[in-house]
Amino acid sequence: MTSQHFLQDIGLSHNCYPEILIGPTGSIVATQMPLIRVIEEMESIRDRRRRGGVIPYGIDNEGKLWFGTGIDAKYGDITDFGGSIEKEDDDYIETAMREFEQESIGSFGQFYKEDFYGHYVVMTKRIVIIFYFLGKIDENYMKKVSNCFDHLLPLQKDPKRKEVSNIFWYEGTNLREIASYNRNEGNRAVFRQIRSHIVTFLNFRLNSEK
Repeated sequence: MTSQHFLQDIGLSHNCYPEILIGPTGSIVATQMPLIRVIEEMESIRDRRRRGGVIPYGIDNEGKLWFGTGIDAKYGDITDFGGSIEKEDDDYIETAMREFEQESIGSFGQFYKEDFYGHYVVMTKRIVIIFYFLGKIDENYMKKVSNCFDHLLPLQKDPKRKEVSNIFWYEGTNLREIASYNRNEGNRAVFRQIRSHIVTFLNFRLNSEK
């Protein structure tokens, strides 16, 4: 799917996103503001953004969305399970998948690249966050994931697996809490961008359900 077709499908025009740069094949090369699209097989080859991450989410029996994020161990801010691209990463999916496994310590299970096809991604020029849909989840599932993480964290020797201090679950409709969580002037720009990606995706999902 080209960027033009994607924008048309969600009722927007390219003029809504003046910062978007379109490549010769019609793919999105760069954008300064969050853009939502669906990951398609092979679409991300050679798309190596500076940073990639994952935020898993699911839906409970009442139809409420629940998102599992990390809390940054150093700064105490809400964050995705993500980090900078490395030489061995072919594209942003591999970056996001590697960082997701490292920072969640495998608490959500094992994933392969093809598992991310068909899921939403929010992207800007530098940062990509994949919103991975877990399907139906409940309170027991969320506790199980968090307890698994809490058990594994003290056993880790690799500092890359200690960049997240705990897993924080929040209900998706509470946008105010998401946008203001640990928000202060001292926050690093990356965390402000992560919150922007989260709110962008939530606005999209909540509006699409009306």
